[in-house]
Amino acid sequence: MRLLSLAIAAGICAITACSGTPVPDPPDVSGIWTFTYTNLSSGAIQCHGTLTLNISQTGEVFTGQQLGTGTIGCNGAVPAFAMVAPDDSNVVIGGEVLHAGRSDGGDVAFALEQLDSQDAGSVTSPSAMSGTSTWNLPIQPHGTLLLHGNWSAVKQ
Repeated sequence: MRLLSLAIAAGICAITACSGTPVPDPPDVSGIWTFTYTNLSSGAIQCHGTLTLNISQTGEVFTGQQLGTGTIGCNGAVPAFAMVAPDDSNVVIGGEVLHAGRSDGGDVAFALEQLDSQDAGSVTSPSAMSGTSTWNLPIQPHGTLLLHGNWSAVKQ
């Protein structure tokens, strides 16, 4: 009987983590967010960009689709997926997809498809988040650049 009581107590302790403190829900990042990428660099090449994503979240997992068009600018390089080159410093990007998004505690991590990015950061308020990014950017006429920089996002 004593063994059964200890087993039940251990099970209850494991379920409640013995602290009595409930596990917080992951931050809700669903909604429309404007992302700004800055200081992305690889040697002498520096890039920046802006895009708006509509993010959907279920539990800890989130995905997103780009709304409208965004811009990517690089000095000395042109992204291979560029739709239009409106001037010498910026190209237009459309159809970006956010995938592999995870929200855990105050941390977020996700990837962007066309920019071939790995992004990680934190939710700093219900309407702001920021972090670091690594792009494996395909450039014209061929090849890729590995860029490291920062991102921030504001919820609309």
